[in-house]
Amino acid sequence: MKKRLFLTSLVVLLLFTATTVTAQNFSMDLDIGVDYNMLDGADVVGVSINPDIAVGNFGFGMSAIIRYSVTESRIISEDWIPDFTGDTNIWEKTQTAAALYIPLFRYVRYGYKGDPLYAKIGDLDNVTIGTGIFVDAYSNTELQPDLRIAGLEVDVDGELIGFPYIGFESFTNDLANFDIIGGRAYIRPLAFVEFPLLHNLQFGGSMIVDRDPDIHAELGDFTATPDMVQMYGADVMMPILNMGLLSLTAYGDYAFQQIPDQEMSSAIRAGAKGKILGFVTYGADITMPQTDAVGYIPSYFNEDYDLDRSVSYESEGITSGNTYLNANAGFELLNEMLVFNLNILGELESSGSALSITDPEMKASFSLGQGVIPFGYFDLAYEKRNLNGDSLDLFFDGVLNPTIDSTIAVNATVVYNMIELQIGGSFDFDDTGEMTPNITIGGDLQLPWFN
Repeated sequence: MKKRLFLTSLVVLLLFTATTVTAQNFSMDLDIGVDYNMLDGADVVGVSINPDIAVGNFGFGMSAIIRYSVTESRIISEDWIPDFTGDTNIWEKTQTAAALYIPLFRYVRYGYKGDPLYAKIGDLDNVTIGTGIFVDAYSNTELQPDLRIAGLEVDVDGELIGFPYIGFESFTNDLANFDIIGGRAYIRPLAFVEFPLLHNLQFGGSMIVDRDPDIHAELGDFTATPDMVQMYGADVMMPILNMGLLSLTAYGDYAFQQIPDQEMSSAIRAGAKGKILGFVTYGADITMPQTDAVGYIPSYFNEDYDLDRSVSYESEGITSGNTYLNANAGFELLNEMLVFNLNILGELESSGSALSITDPEMKASFSLGQGVIPFGYFDLAYEKRNLNGDSLDLFFDGVLNPTIDSTIAVNATVVYNMIELQIGGSFDFDDTGEMTPNITIGGDLQLPWFN
């Protein structure tokens, strides 16, 4: 896979035209852009066309790009013509062609997450199965723009046919290779009871596999060739409070993980989440491993999984006697146009009466949506790794030092009449303080006669 050299390139969006056509139950956005970047040392200019169309519950988006190498004076045909080198049969050739052409559709969907029927093909963002014990905020878009893959997500609830006692969630990250496949089936045995506490009680079972952890070998750092990973478990979810201004849902899991060449690991997890006053969000859960010899790995398929699958695969995990904490708090205001979230993760350890967190991580994000202020909108993110959890003073000292083991990201849009200027950047610092930047600059031209 070709890699863009972010350290030496500045992506400049020269033209980004957004038009909108609306009618009853119909809307269309069309983005046309020209960008310049460096690809494997070559100067490349690309023209992209990205329409988004919604008709009722249906919606789809496409992404087509034609790239021209200025250095080599040629159109990059690899974007459109499959390379069947090494393919020995029709199935392998079909997979090669599918991997190239299916991702032209960024997504095709019906409904929205949480509806009785929801299906989406293409870009998958923030995929969580059940309580998130295995799949928690996974995204198959982390390898873009170097590699676009098309996944599938399908959720069906029995309420669709007036039978609210059963349902399922399912997904695969890549329709061309089907490497990650997972699902959860659940029942509501007391759905006939009017009392909400019992009516919405769920019991579920999940199973997730990664058939080929080394499928993106160039991104991983495996010490040996990995084999299939599989995990399964059972869960229960019970809404305890739903009073408008106050909500609380409790959940619990019993999970099993099988990493090749290791014994089966298992863990119990319990937690709760909800809102206070309708806008203050909170949640916390603890994971308690049940095995000594092999460590359990919480949230195995997370948002960063595809960037380096060896991190999860070769993690030592946590063993019996230790407890993993995942806590978050924040707020959502103005119909979720103003959102803040703070997340603390780490392994709890006790020594006598003292309690500490081993190498905790902190993730904080803040976003201001379009329309809150007249001149722009933005989002910020700060991630800090390997903090010192022995005391609050040491913890906060680490948080206030953003140049070691951290990632800072900002995306801002400035609006002036019909023009929008977009500036984005992320700055990744390793444990030595070395920084890897990624900066983008672009713009929008809004055409008011289409609105």
